[in-house]
Amino acid sequence: MEDENSTEREKFLAEQKEKWILDKRAIYAAGYDKGYQEGIELGKRKAVDIRVVKKLKEQGAETSLIEKVTELTKEEIEKL
Repeated sequence: MEDENSTEREKFLAEQKEKWILDKRAIYAAGYDKGYQEGIELGKRKAVDIRVVKKLKEQGAETSLIEKVTELTKEEIEKL
C-alpha cells in the first residue's frame, strides 16, 4: 500500500513538473510574440515618423514644430 501511494505521489509530482514546464514555455512564447508584435508596430511608427519629418523639412517647417508633431528630439530630426 505504501509503495502504491509513493508511486502515485511520484506520478503526480512528475505531472505537476511537466505542467509547470509547459506553462513556463507558453508564458515565454506569449511574451515573445507580444514583444515581436510591439517591435513591428514601433518600426512602422518610426518609418512613418521618418517620412513625415522629411516631408515637413522639405516644406520648410521649423524643427520645433516637427518636434511637437512627431515627438522626436531635435537631434533625431537633424539626423534625417
